[in-house]
Amino acid sequence: GIAICAHIVSGLTIVIVNKMIVHDHGLHAPALVSSTGALCTAAFTRLLVFFGVVNVKPVGPKPWDFAFRRALPVGVFAAGSLCFGNMSYIYLDAGFVQMLKTGTPAL
Repeated sequence: GIAICAHIVSGLTIVIVNKMIVHDHGLHAPALVSSTGALCTAAFTRLLVFFGVVNVKPVGPKPWDFAFRRALPVGVFAAGSLCFGNMSYIYLDAGFVQMLKTGTPAL
């Protein structure tokens, strides 16, 4: 129950804060808003690995092959999704964006 409530509250809060940053405060750089979250996640993950909280397993004998064939396409499309998703805050109301986000798992 608590996790579901936290998910609902945090999703709504993120939509409203992103809308305020992009639309109300005039920061028309959706890629900057999106990349800030990804950068913080990457930094936190690197700290967890550095302090030994998380162990990293090798991906196999060809790490560059894995990186370019599997990880890079996923990263490019995820970045595009974040950028275009935040661009919608310029033109759409926060309530409508929240409805779209809620309906996405149903697709």
